[in-house]
Amino acid sequence: MPGTSTDEIWSELTDVERTGLTSAACRVYGRALLATEHQYDVVVDESLVAACVPASVLAEYGTDKAKEAVPCIMAVRTAELDHHIKFAVMEEGIKQLVILGAGLDTRAWRLPWLTGVKVWEVDSGSVEPLKQKLLLGGNSSKLKASLACASRTFIKADLEQVALPAMLTAAGYDASKPTVFLVEGLIGYLSYNQGNVLFAQLHAAAAPGSFLIASAPPNLAMREGCAKHGVQTHHQVYEEPEQTEARLLAAGWTCRLISAADQCAKYQVEGMVSPLLICRRPHGPPPPAATTAAKTTAALLAAAPTSARAAAATPASVPAPTPVPAGNSAADAVWAGLTDVERTALQVSLYRLKGAELLKEGQRYDPRYDAALTDMCMPKARQDDLLSLGPPLGIPMMAIRTAEIDHQMLSAVNSEPQPRQVVILGAGLDPRAWRLAWPAGTSLFEVDTGSVEAMKSRVMGAAGFPLQAASRAHISFDLSQCSEGRLQAALSSAGYSPSLPSVWLCEGLIGYLTLDAGQALMQAAYDAAYEGSTLVMTAPPTAWMKKQAEEAGRKLHHVTIEEPKDLVKRLRSAGWSCHLNTGPALARKYGVDKYHQAQVVCRKGAQHGGRRSGMRRCSIM
Repeated sequence: MPGTSTDEIWSELTDVERTGLTSAACRVYGRALLATEHQYDVVVDESLVAACVPASVLAEYGTDKAKEAVPCIMAVRTAELDHHIKFAVMEEGIKQLVILGAGLDTRAWRLPWLTGVKVWEVDSGSVEPLKQKLLLGGNSSKLKASLACASRTFIKADLEQVALPAMLTAAGYDASKPTVFLVEGLIGYLSYNQGNVLFAQLHAAAAPGSFLIASAPPNLAMREGCAKHGVQTHHQVYEEPEQTEARLLAAGWTCRLISAADQCAKYQVEGMVSPLLICRRPHGPPPPAATTAAKTTAALLAAAPTSARAAAATPASVPAPTPVPAGNSAADAVWAGLTDVERTALQVSLYRLKGAELLKEGQRYDPRYDAALTDMCMPKARQDDLLSLGPPLGIPMMAIRTAEIDHQMLSAVNSEPQPRQVVILGAGLDPRAWRLAWPAGTSLFEVDTGSVEAMKSRVMGAAGFPLQAASRAHISFDLSQCSEGRLQAALSSAGYSPSLPSVWLCEGLIGYLTLDAGQALMQAAYDAAYEGSTLVMTAPPTAWMKKQAEEAGRKLHHVTIEEPKDLVKRLRSAGWSCHLNTGPALARKYGVDKYHQAQVVCRKGAQHGGRRSGMRRCSIM
């Protein structure tokens, strides 16, 4: 390091690096807040702080501040995280520990029970030279500290962009063995989409039985509390811990949320404390009950009706669960807090659930996922109201639409050149990430406003449904604003590769966009797709369908009404070659009297010599 004094060293550090050192100071001062049985070793942290932090900065975190905000947060967080790492190592026998955003984390030196454990520390590398000089400098080291673990490997990586599984493997990580992934104080510094990508990548790199132990990012109340103490935060994301939990569930992890209140009770402290998330790769045993906090997803499931609990333990071949019993107070409470958008999405889910009963054996999709959504979130009385006026036209429509899309999507991902990227536009409560048997290595990218994402992820996790895709990333994006490369940029930030084939789904969306916005979406999807990619799109209502709905007393809220042939023309003008499945053709295929919504299956093919040239004729299937 060019600087040798604490003032010189401090002046060369970034805000994030300074935060790491002040966190170490808070670990030191906060330790005194804990009872003796909960106190951790601070010898290494004390030496780091003494070597790098000026006295003027330390004065802000001295004994006069020890009972204020940040030292309390760091003390409890450190003790509780250490507790769960120890459980995984000592009780579960896990021998691999990966620390994300390691910075000046000193666990590789200070935790005596890491004997025999291999440690990988992943970070930008900005403080690694200092850390190595102080802790690994041999005779020149200012600290007389030895590694407590079997080995420590540092991986220099930008966690906003890196392909983490490949980088870990290249550094000697064994993906076949269970691992503890520690994500402390990091999530809030990543954007929403970058955090989702990290959760999905860790899930892909984790063997069954692995743990992900994470501190939740601060919420707005914590930010305001820190500001009152003169501590400014520099996070990108401020959210409630239940929102972080929902994102982890969406990536395929099972989760237990340990609240701030439970930690305060355990450690007998008052003040702000970071909620923690103890997550497990599915198919392993549940995480240990280390506090009085109830597992969030288990609590939600326990409050759900019997049919949803049965669905979680029922093989896929078993018919749909029985309807939710009347008087489900949990569903009443959930419904009361939903927006109009969320309630509409649940209505579609109810229609999918009921529609599965109309299909023949061999055509029927698994309805248990929609049963869980409706049972947990829609009161029985509301379900009865929607079904009381006779079979709604939406039920057969959803049945055929769902079955045919499933067929087209699975056919596409199992065809050459074997696309392993699936993009679902306007995903809403679409449960295909859990429901369909995706080929190994398939990554799903769900693009939507995010208005129902938390609800879907919590219900899928509560029902115990394992993620069938290798990874799932939710991307919060306004699909009416797809021009100028915005859509591709959002996808790429979540790990999507435009240089690999993909399969795209646009179900029930295009009619809610203006003609211009819809055209921009078609073009954006084409531009982001590699040669050989597939797009499946449902047609918007026709003028005849709109008239029929109005005569039946139903108002459609679509802004685009057009004939399927006109939709095909627009898709072709964006570069896609098209195959049209007409409503009558689908009615014949699925053995129903009437069906009116067409679907278009599109292809971006190298054989056509580039965009807008050599397009096939639109054909009727």
